[in-house]
Amino acid sequence: MKRRAETQKTSVHEDQRVFKGQYERTKYRDRPGTCTKVKNRREQFVWNLYARFYDSIYHLIPYRKLLWDTYQALDFKPGMKILDAGCGTGNFEKFISEKNPPPIQIEATDFSPVMLARAQKKCKHLGYVNFKLADLNKELDYPAGTFDRILSINVLYALEDCCFTIQGFLRILKPEGKIVLTSSKPDFRFSPIIQDHFKRIKNIWGISRRVATLLKTFVVVSTTGLGSGLLNIYVINRRERRGIYRSLSKEEFASIFERDSQNIVQNLTIDSSFADQNLVAIATKVTSGMVQK
Repeated sequence: MKRRAETQKTSVHEDQRVFKGQYERTKYRDRPGTCTKVKNRREQFVWNLYARFYDSIYHLIPYRKLLWDTYQALDFKPGMKILDAGCGTGNFEKFISEKNPPPIQIEATDFSPVMLARAQKKCKHLGYVNFKLADLNKELDYPAGTFDRILSINVLYALEDCCFTIQGFLRILKPEGKIVLTSSKPDFRFSPIIQDHFKRIKNIWGISRRVATLLKTFVVVSTTGLGSGLLNIYVINRRERRGIYRSLSKEEFASIFERDSQNIVQNLTIDSSFADQNLVAIATKVTSGMVQK
């Protein structure tokens, strides 16, 4: 056990070094005041730690269903340029690589150097993905109308001002481009997700495959899944109760697009996903000069 702990510690340190140079250049840019610096250090520490356990979620069938719903909604076409804002450990990129996507280019960004390092290692065979360190609390360094599609999966609740960030997404989205955002509901709970996972195992074809999935579930839940669960309970949920993080209701989500985005989106839909614990917002940016009714 001691050896395993030492190995994991070394792995995290190696991951941090991968993006160390880029991180040091951006660490204090546009962040006046010691309090802001300390806040961002703490925030990065949380997500760097979470990176060690985050991939346990990929085993959950409802989570992969969320990735599939996102992939379907984005409707990729050959030659498109995609922004994955808050890519984490690259789960979306790994998922779609197994679905034979058309020729596209993905710019995948995250705030955590460790998350990015693990994503890069996981997706090193994907030549169409470029990983980049970025803070979604700041204006993104892309010209207007850069991307054909923008997605952000389970990130908005942890941002300082998600309205500011979404408006930034719309600025760099091309006219007629599509944006897909997912976010946890205010009353998010893990138990319905676990229940839905076991329910879906029953639908797996073949006894041997069902048994293998069931055994893997117990292994994941008792190891990395346990770490992920504890971080959610004692860090993320606590921060939400203190108002540091804030999940959006369906009405709040809609108001950002319909009221605060100055009528530049159309065909807005907001539905539930991830065992009814998440909201998925899908919208299209209107063509230049077009007014949404």
